[in-house]
Amino acid sequence: MPYNPEENETNYWAATKRDCERMETNQGWRLKRTEEHGRGGVLPVNCVFEGDVTFPNVGMDYSAGDDNDD
Repeated sequence: MPYNPEENETNYWAATKRDCERMETNQGWRLKRTEEHGRGGVLPVNCVFEGDVTFPNVGMDYSAGDDNDD
C-alpha cells in the first residue's frame, strides 16, 4: 500500500516532478514534496501526498473489440 499511517502520507511514483503536480491538480490532493531518486528507471520520482489518497475506481469495458458477441 502506498499509504503510510504513521506519517499520514501516500506515495505514488511518477516519471517527472511535473507529473506529481498534475496528480495534485487533477485529483485535488495536496502534494507535500517530491523525492528524486538517482537509480534511474521509468518512474524515478516519488510523489508524497498528504493523507490517505487513492485514485478513483474507473469501470473498464473489457469487451471492447471482442468479435465473439454470439
